[in-house]
Amino acid sequence: MEKIEPEIEKIVKDKPIENKTSGKKAESKEYIEEYKKIQLNPYNYICDFADSIYKKTGRKVFEVLSLMPVSLIIPDLPMGNKSVRSNIHCLFLAPPGSGKTSLAKLFAGFTYNPLEVESITPAALERSLTQNQVTSLIIGDFARMGRDPMIIKIIEGALGEEKRVSRETMRNKIESDVECSALICGVSSDLHYYILSGLIFRTIPILLGHDLEEHINIGGHIMEKLGENEITTMTDIKESVIKDYYIDLAKIQDEKNKNEFQVIGYHIHKDHKRKLFEVWKEMTSKIVKEIGMNWFRELHESLRTLVSHAFLNVYQRKIENGILHSTDEDFNVALKLMRRNIIFKYRLMKSESMARGIRNSIEFEQIIKNSPDDYKMILSNLVKFSK
Repeated sequence: MEKIEPEIEKIVKDKPIENKTSGKKAESKEYIEEYKKIQLNPYNYICDFADSIYKKTGRKVFEVLSLMPVSLIIPDLPMGNKSVRSNIHCLFLAPPGSGKTSLAKLFAGFTYNPLEVESITPAALERSLTQNQVTSLIIGDFARMGRDPMIIKIIEGALGEEKRVSRETMRNKIESDVECSALICGVSSDLHYYILSGLIFRTIPILLGHDLEEHINIGGHIMEKLGENEITTMTDIKESVIKDYYIDLAKIQDEKNKNEFQVIGYHIHKDHKRKLFEVWKEMTSKIVKEIGMNWFRELHESLRTLVSHAFLNVYQRKIENGILHSTDEDFNVALKLMRRNIIFKYRLMKSESMARGIRNSIEFEQIIKNSPDDYKMILSNLVKFSK
């Protein structure tokens, strides 16, 4: 692997950090203390930081997003004489004004070679995806971009197991290998589109919504911060620490920089694999009988999140001859995300089936009234007629 150059400004650790708000300089010992904290528990450090900025939202989103950069720089998962991609992709759907764009910007500041696109030609997209060794594709509104079938084909190739994009020109067919992790954003009212496109089943989906209590808490947080110029020195330091931590993880995987933490493979504890399979089997067996579909991708996804979490915590993990050993902590994160992934997709398919049978607004109101809370948000985004 060649040297990876993330498009992130490097903060020099032995120099004071500039306070962007007051112009004063923070003591470097504060940075050092924060860096020690992130080394001890990076997953919660990053998720807590995101939630401190985006109340009741940041943690849920960054429980997935924090794993995506490292999924780009670790080896694929072996599977016999083949391999399963390590790359994690996320579909992030939320109503307008919910902070979706700001969260995507925060992610772009942490990840490797962010490619932020709102509108692009197929040729430019294919060229952009292949010009760097790794790329973090961040799409602001996929429903708008997805009107072009050539764009769809390129994105499907980049997200697929083969990690290859192809584009046909007047003269020939161009194929290129890509190493990509994608954050695909959209508005939740376009949910039906993402079901039809199949994209929701190639990613870890997040549908952002809040109950009444969360809504009030977020409103209180906004009112508390609104009109205040305060961006604390500590917030700046933590953001710099997170950026630097990801850069240092990329350096570990640089083949020119041989070191004790470099990972070339995995040892996933047999108990972890067995328990993940047992939970997957228990959850999906009933679903397969009820609505069909296969759920093998969710098994793959569970191991992607497991090894990504393990490498995110590389300073706290056992590594022998380049083999990274998973722990119970990695298993628990993978299990939590797998459960959430399967439950959401099941509720989505059930809701989509219910929505097809709704003929008018009166029926809609009745179904919404009698539906569990978990289904109400999904149904509200699937049903299109005016009430």
